[in-house]
Amino acid sequence: MQKIALIDADGVTIGLLSEWLNLYNIDYGDNLSPNDITAWELDRFVKPECGKKIYKYLEYPNLYDNAKLLPHAATNIKLLRYWGIKVVFLSAGIYCIGKYNLRKREGLIQSESEMIVASDKSLVRGDFMIDDYHKNIDAFYECNPNGIGILYNAPYNIEQEGYIRAGTWNEASFIIRNELISFVRKGETAL
Repeated sequence: MQKIALIDADGVTIGLLSEWLNLYNIDYGDNLSPNDITAWELDRFVKPECGKKIYKYLEYPNLYDNAKLLPHAATNIKLLRYWGIKVVFLSAGIYCIGKYNLRKREGLIQSESEMIVASDKSLVRGDFMIDDYHKNIDAFYECNPNGIGILYNAPYNIEQEGYIRAGTWNEASFIIRNELISFVRKGETAL
């Protein structure tokens, strides 16, 4: 049976936080950078007059227009496909047309079926998950107890312990490749 890799749509393939903070910094005269954000709750780091309004930027239709792919994301996603893994992008947000368009433009998505909107990621089945939010990895294990969840390093998740981690896309694909090799060694069909 073909293995499935579930990949978070933001923070793992795209440096969304940089673009998000750029919009905020312009509007509020601040100079926050992604390295300043050391916890998941972004509203804790913005000016009080912004507060929870920081999340309204996610509704901007052009938020993804200038967002950049993370280094080696495209190459390693192609490598996963070369290994026969079905790649599916997951988004917890409903404002995902920009996410889809960026991935389509960069050649990461080949069809609409490769993007799923799911606020509760425990509802989606797969063999691997790469995400930057530890609670999504926990939810993944609820539905996929034999899966491999990889927490993609970010300044806002660095204090989370007990997770398989990758700091780069090269590391993430290395972890998955080693798991595929172990499937073969156990006599399972890897793909």
